[in-house]
Amino acid sequence: MVGPVRVGCCGWSYKEWVGPFYRTADRMLTQYIRVFDTVEMDSTFYRVPDERTMRGIARVLPKGFCFTAKLPGAITHEAACRKTERSDTALAQFVRALEPLQVQGSLSLVLVQLAPSFTSEQAGDLEQLLGTLRDLGLRTATEFRHPSWLEPDQVGESLRLLRRTASSYTVVDEPLLPSVVHRTAPPVYVRMHGRNPAHWYDYAYSEEELAAWADKVQGILEEGEEVIVVFNNHPHGNAPRNARRFRELLGLAPAPGGLDLGATGPVSRTSDRS
Repeated sequence: MVGPVRVGCCGWSYKEWVGPFYRTADRMLTQYIRVFDTVEMDSTFYRVPDERTMRGIARVLPKGFCFTAKLPGAITHEAACRKTERSDTALAQFVRALEPLQVQGSLSLVLVQLAPSFTSEQAGDLEQLLGTLRDLGLRTATEFRHPSWLEPDQVGESLRLLRRTASSYTVVDEPLLPSVVHRTAPPVYVRMHGRNPAHWYDYAYSEEELAAWADKVQGILEEGEEVIVVFNNHPHGNAPRNARRFRELLGLAPAPGGLDLGATGPVSRTSDRS
C-alpha cells in the first residue's frame, strides 16, 4: 500500500445484521468499530442528530476511526442546493452536530449526494453550495446521479467544477451510471451500491467482482492517492461481509475483534435507500 485506504459500510444500525454480523442488537456501533475503521453516516440525510448524541459517539471512537456524513436532504433534494431559509437552518444544525467529530479529526468528509433529478443545468447552484462547504472547512465528495453530468460534452466541465471547489468525485458501482474513476480532490470516494437493477442494495458481490474492484483500488493507491470505500448493499448483512472480504483482498491487516460474519440468523427484507 502506498496511499492510505479505509473500508467500511454505509450505516451501522441495522437489526437485520444481528446474526449475520452483530452478536446482539445492543451497542451496534461499539461492535462495528471492532471490525472497521470508517463508516458513512447515512442517517444525517434524513435527520440531523443532536449535539449530545454526537459528543457521546466521539467519546467512544478509537484512535484512527473516521466518519463520512451525508449532507441533509433538506439541502440537496428539497432546496435543490439553493440557499433558502430552511436549507440554511439545516446546514447550521448539521455543522453544529458534527463539530465534535471535526474537532477531534474523526470526520473524513461530507457526502453531497445529488437528487436523481438534479441536472447539469443547475451547476451554478451546486458550485455555490460546494464553495460554502469548503469555506466552512468541510472536505466534500459529490455524487452525480443524473446522466447529464457525465455526457461526453459535459463531463469535462463537471469535473472542472469539482476541482474548483476541491470536491472529490464520488465513484459508484451501480446499475445505471458507469463505474469510472475520476480524481478531482482527495480522497477518491467509492460507494458500492450493488448491481441488482430491481433492488440495488439487495445484492451480494461475488469474489470475482470484489477482486476486480480490489485491483482497481490497488492501482489508485499505487499512485499515492487516499481511498475510502463504503459498501451500501446492506440487506442480509451483505455490506459488512463484502467489506471485510474486500479488506482481505487489499492485503489490509485482519480486522480486530473477530466477529463472526459467517453466522446465520433471521433477516428481514428492507426497502431501498438512497
